[in-house]
Amino acid sequence: MDLGKRIIFGTANLTQRYGINKKTLHSNKGQINLLLQKLIKKKINLIDTAIKYNCEKEIGNLSGNFSIINKIMLGKRHNKFHQLEFEIQNSLKKLKKKKLYGLLIHNPLYLKNKNGKKIFKNLVKLKKLKLTKKIGFSIYSPNELKILFKKFKPDIVQFPINLFDQRIIDTGWIDTLKKNNVETHGRSIFLQGLLLKKKNNIPRKFKSKKKYFNILFNWLKKNNLSNLDGCLNFAFSRKKVDKVIIGFDSIDQLKKILNYKKSKIQYNYNSLKVRNTKIINPQTW
Repeated sequence: MDLGKRIIFGTANLTQRYGINKKTLHSNKGQINLLLQKLIKKKINLIDTAIKYNCEKEIGNLSGNFSIINKIMLGKRHNKFHQLEFEIQNSLKKLKKKKLYGLLIHNPLYLKNKNGKKIFKNLVKLKKLKLTKKIGFSIYSPNELKILFKKFKPDIVQFPINLFDQRIIDTGWIDTLKKNNVETHGRSIFLQGLLLKKKNNIPRKFKSKKKYFNILFNWLKKNNLSNLDGCLNFAFSRKKVDKVIIGFDSIDQLKKILNYKKSKIQYNYNSLKVRNTKIINPQTW
């Protein structure tokens, strides 16, 4: 498959400081326009965002015919369909779109509440009204699927997957999703930029976890791979991951990603798995 068709442009750092490097793209509009031109040229036409990123107006002003995946934080107000519809219509207006490609729940465990079924029915109703093509979950852990999947059938599931965090594979959930024709989107393939750090630049907060990084750097050296190529090889060799969400800090980084050539070597990534959630879950940082 063409690499460009598997990439989704992630916009978490479009207007806010995001990730380990706390960089934002929006301060340089010229850079964003150059970036967009490259995305269009490579036929990357799917953008991932969220209402809480507060960048819908900026996305709406982008040139190019992009399809949008948006994420929403559920709350008690969404028991009422008209409130949910109002928020999505407002979002579409800012995005200058008539319809979303996907609407994902940012906090899917909220569906465990007593009104969860009602809210999910409201989301399904949005599909019927053609305000979104698909609905689904954005999860932090496969355990969320264990709790929700039987009751609520998503069209898309977005999950973290990277050299350290291989839980979606090890738990068997990636297989279950594919068997149920669920579209799979991998995110956090650089672990918010942490996996791109050089040995001497690992943040102090991870000093006590240096053994995991030593294993990573030794593995990269042994296989003659850069941090970037190691992350990309892992993500794009996962055949059951339909699309990969990638955020870019700069045009140079985008160029390197787009110039990446998939290796013919079958690497063994098992030694890199980390189960310590204080590393693999950025919510704990």
